[in-house]
Amino acid sequence: MTEKLEQRLPGWCPNDKADILESLAEQVKNRTHHGVIVEIGTYGGRSFFPMVKGSKGHALCIGIDPYNTGDCLEGQMEEKHVAWWGNVDLHQVRLAYERELAKYPYAVHIYRKSQDAVDMFNDRSIDLLHIDGNHSEQVSLQDVKNWEPKIKRDGVIVFDDIDWPSTKRAQDELYRRGWRKVNKHNNWGVYKQ
Repeated sequence: MTEKLEQRLPGWCPNDKADILESLAEQVKNRTHHGVIVEIGTYGGRSFFPMVKGSKGHALCIGIDPYNTGDCLEGQMEEKHVAWWGNVDLHQVRLAYERELAKYPYAVHIYRKSQDAVDMFNDRSIDLLHIDGNHSEQVSLQDVKNWEPKIKRDGVIVFDDIDWPSTKRAQDELYRRGWRKVNKHNNWGVYKQ
């Protein structure tokens, strides 16, 4: 189904998740002629571009990532994450992402932190949201609080790394707001109301 990007683009999205993201984007295309798909935390684009491909140009696909090490480290407490983000070459990751992005006229990028981009979107305007940005407890919880009101009532939220203890409060907030996990994967979730 999905062109396998794992050899070309930096990131961690497994093939089964990429296939589901592409399918969810196809469903947006089938529900509405002009949808909106957003990913918070694009990194190298392994999860973003399957959604871009699945939309087939019937949705505006928007990636949000500041590509700034300080923003990646905000709220991070675990030394292994601080060390990893402190050593990654975000400039090279961004260049690989931008080369792929240039292939799709219906995909754009916002170079901001998610909390600085949220006001660019109207409430209930997004069909599909993938939350895959900073996984610190503080930032992941803020992403849910800020972005959940932007999702259409029949929309979908995909949340990455739900097996990380630091994302538990954010998941609890989704449940509190009436969202339920509808897939069986343990490290990422598809949520609907």
